[in-house]
Amino acid sequence: MIMDRSALIPGVEPPVRLITALQDGISHRSDVFIAARYLKDLEKDFCADLLTDTTDALRWLDELNDDLDTNEKRKLNAFTFDFKSLYDSLDQHQVIDSLEEAMAECRPYWTSSFRNWIISLVKMSMLSSVGVFEGQWYRQSRGVPTGGSLCVQLANMT
Repeated sequence: MIMDRSALIPGVEPPVRLITALQDGISHRSDVFIAARYLKDLEKDFCADLLTDTTDALRWLDELNDDLDTNEKRKLNAFTFDFKSLYDSLDQHQVIDSLEEAMAECRPYWTSSFRNWIISLVKMSMLSSVGVFEGQWYRQSRGVPTGGSLCVQLANMT
């Protein structure tokens, strides 16, 4: 989506960044704040059943290789993940749905207004990914901002 450069003046929606903690400096953004304060632990709890460490995954594959005979190995279906374009291929509605499910499952004590606040900040972060190409300003229209403070947690929870 092409954005007029005037839409990028601070104070205009979107994009906008919230100052969340003045003691951390005037550039402390809302996405950094919620990633560190809330989503990192939420992701860890919600994704606890997944293999999160490459070393663990490799150890598990080595154990399978050592424990199974050749005929059993032939019956296995192996696959790999292609992470190319992972973040920008995520459906934003599915990301929000997954976040809502993670909060409901792992943080049932969070109030609905607090959950809505988290959701609104995540949506704001997804809308504020902008860039310039050949003199035109563009806003990311799908996925989560690659390299953003929230992208890893949101992708893993989705």
